[in-house]
Amino acid sequence: MMRNSYSICSSILLSHIFVNLTNFLVTKHTSALTLQVLGNAKGAVAVVISILIFQNPVSVTGIFGYSITVTGVFLYSEAKKRSRSN
Repeated sequence: MMRNSYSICSSILLSHIFVNLTNFLVTKHTSALTLQVLGNAKGAVAVVISILIFQNPVSVTGIFGYSITVTGVFLYSEAKKRSRSN
């Protein structure tokens, strides 16, 4: 039983290290704002998957909020594309 606990703790530790390293690399190669936008997009995707798989109820306010998030991510990516081409 104790060996299984160590395996779980080791897996959690390694996943946290991987997430922190990934965040650092994304920030290094893009910007902190891009990392924040990706985090918002990830949250919206998680909610959509939750709705599709677990059929969780969503309020009108929630749908409106997720729509704003997705629109913001889209607008940010378009602005980033345009700034690269200039």
